[in-house]
Amino acid sequence: MTVIGYAVSTIDQELSAQKAILRAAGCNVIRTERRSGATAASRRQLRTILKNLHNYDVLMVSRIDRLAHSVCDLQEIILAIKAKGASLKALEQPVDTSTAASKAFLDMLGLFAEFETNLRRERQREGIAKAKAEGRYKGRPISIDAARVHELKAQGKGVTDIAKEMNIARSSVYRALKERREKGLRRRSSDRRPVSGVCMHQGLLLQPGESVHAQRAIKQYDVRQTPLLAPGSGGNRGSRKEKEESFETFGFEPALTS
Repeated sequence: MTVIGYAVSTIDQELSAQKAILRAAGCNVIRTERRSGATAASRRQLRTILKNLHNYDVLMVSRIDRLAHSVCDLQEIILAIKAKGASLKALEQPVDTSTAASKAFLDMLGLFAEFETNLRRERQREGIAKAKAEGRYKGRPISIDAARVHELKAQGKGVTDIAKEMNIARSSVYRALKERREKGLRRRSSDRRPVSGVCMHQGLLLQPGESVHAQRAIKQYDVRQTPLLAPGSGGNRGSRKEKEESFETFGFEPALTS
């Protein structure tokens, strides 16, 4: 059995006083917390203690308010201690979960925890009702109509005008426009990705390592086999200038002979 002391305070003198009391009570180990979090999850030392408790261990504090800041939080901590087969003891208050009276104490604690939860919910409902009466309660945020944002943008309206017309924040307008741009970039980049093996994509036969973009350009204009035809020539070759302009259209460097 190990008796573990737990002391919490942001003031050095009070922390030293708690450690002295716990040491005099026979604690084998004392862990201290200089920050007092709202819940057990936000206190690193307390989390470590609860994680490493063993059967018949004792967690000792000077007062219950050093361990928890609400009845609900205290109930959760005590249940976690009991799940490890350990017990809780407060030196300045009649709290010892290892005694026969601990069951009655836990039952009473559960009732107070439920009362505290119900009281908190009631206060929340009252606050919402008051805010609604004063016109300050907006409820859940409205969803953004991205299609409408792009429609207004296409009409030439600026971000500020769109935000005012749709009654949304400018950041929401920017986010909708950004998502549309990123979606378009992903769609375009998928056409340029090289493929790992021979396959068919949109009617194109792709060789290993060849991108859809390159194959599409080659299919549209095969510079190695197809002669360039000048408009209205009836099948005759065009002029050298027309051939060079046609090559440049598809991004190929002209290598034509006269």
